[in-house]
Amino acid sequence: MSFSDVEKGFFYLLRGNRKNRRGKIKSSAKPDAALEFFRKGFPKQRLTLIMITPPIRYIYNVPKRGGGTEIIMFNLSVDEVRELSAEYNIIPLTVECYADMDTPISVFKRMQTEKDCFLLESIGESQVTARYSFIGRNPFISFKSLGDEITVTDYTGKTDTYNGKPMEELEKIVTRYKAPKLPDIPSFNGGAVGFFAYDIIRQYENLPDINPDDLNLPDMHFMLMDEIIAFDHKRQKIVIIVNIHVGGDIERQYNKAAGRILDIQREMADLSKLQEKETREYRSVSKMVSNVTKEQFCANVEKAKEYIKNGDIFQVVLSQRFTVETSVSPFNTYRALRLINPSPYM
Repeated sequence: MSFSDVEKGFFYLLRGNRKNRRGKIKSSAKPDAALEFFRKGFPKQRLTLIMITPPIRYIYNVPKRGGGTEIIMFNLSVDEVRELSAEYNIIPLTVECYADMDTPISVFKRMQTEKDCFLLESIGESQVTARYSFIGRNPFISFKSLGDEITVTDYTGKTDTYNGKPMEELEKIVTRYKAPKLPDIPSFNGGAVGFFAYDIIRQYENLPDINPDDLNLPDMHFMLMDEIIAFDHKRQKIVIIVNIHVGGDIERQYNKAAGRILDIQREMADLSKLQEKETREYRSVSKMVSNVTKEQFCANVEKAKEYIKNGDIFQVVLSQRFTVETSVSPFNTYRALRLINPSPYM
């Protein structure tokens, strides 16, 4: 088949499992008829036909879970992205799909990588789940600090280490990126996700620092994400978000982001990871070990009571850290915790 046989009309991008082809298609062609037309020319390839019909790009994706053809819509066209790029340097491209057969846990299980991924959930009063759950992976920047030493790693693996005030340095990085507030997409559609440890306060307050650091964990660790899967529990929808980094050829960057969205959809449709037989994990029989003895802890309680009696302090939080060796995976540990102790900050 020659693409010259196709009548002039809408521009399309034909994605196959071997290569991409571009051309035109008859503007009156229906999605199923167009796909059948191309299947005859490429019988051994799995095809995705992308048609650009301003102002929205429609994707006719083959196959979908359970068979058939699925129509998907991007939130922005190339021209709209080009217009926004005059003011913004990172622009969210999104696609919605149904979430009634998926959960954040099942999708995270399929999408998780060995590291640099996250799942944020929140369960508030009366065990009510917050509107959104977020999954992210593949950060384009990783930011860590320990004391005043800062380590920044980009998506290529290039690492830069220097000294400075951690929170201010992170703010400098985040403010490089300016994104539009678009309607009908989650308020968090990309950005920095991570944690602050208590010891970060020592960079801003002169406090005693006598406890040994036997864990060597960072005081701050944040990942800048441009690939987000948002569960909208209210609307029973999943919003797949890939941010376009503006620079150079806008259409090329648009197509790259669109391709990543399609790849995410294929991964979400692949249930093989859920069907893998897991090794049964039993509760550990190892004994829990504290970092202080019972006698030390009781002595600390008596000392705190004396301080309160003398008016030196009015409250104190005494703590101890329990550790145990176990073969249970962190993900399955989290699954147990979210059932036993759901909270607004999971």
